[in-house]
Amino acid sequence: MKRTLDLLMTPYAWLCAIGVFLATSLLLIFLLKRGLGFIDSKLFFGDTPWLSAITGARPVFEGIWPAVVGTLLLVILSSAIAIPVGVASGVYLSKYAPERARSLLGFAVDVLSGTPSIVMGLFGFTMILFLRNTIVPQARPSLFLATVCIALLILPYVIRTTQTDLEGIPEHLRLLGPGLGLTHWHKISGTSCCPSQAGES
Repeated sequence: MKRTLDLLMTPYAWLCAIGVFLATSLLLIFLLKRGLGFIDSKLFFGDTPWLSAITGARPVFEGIWPAVVGTLLLVILSSAIAIPVGVASGVYLSKYAPERARSLLGFAVDVLSGTPSIVMGLFGFTMILFLRNTIVPQARPSLFLATVCIALLILPYVIRTTQTDLEGIPEHLRLLGPGLGLTHWHKISGTSCCPSQAGES
């Protein structure tokens, strides 16, 4: 019975995969056929010359260039904040944190990962109102505030990925490091403690 079920599931899985591929291909073909003729410099820069728009000499009011640049900056800056902090936090939770702190911080990370993006947006809006009514009366929506909100959304996944990867290292590899003379930091960072000796050998 189990073998018959396996024989039936294999072609079904292939059929599903082919169906998804065909549906995606048809959608892309439809979008390219309808929209390819409208993709030109006017779509991105409007009536502004492209060189002036890219260099920032003239503002772009009609094209999507400001949205493209803003999205790229948002991704780069939020990653620059979330990745170093997330990796360091994951290393701490995996290798250095006491059991009680690991439990409490792990719970906080899980709560943060379950926070919807709309709630994070409301948090950013609340921060603007708080700053306006307290220490920065001229505060308004900015790229920095959006970057912090996106970084907080990314952060728990970076932390959990780093922690899971470090905790998933097999035990025999954990024991091999001290036998080769590696310190605890060398095992975590993956650097060699004696590069000159390794080159000589």
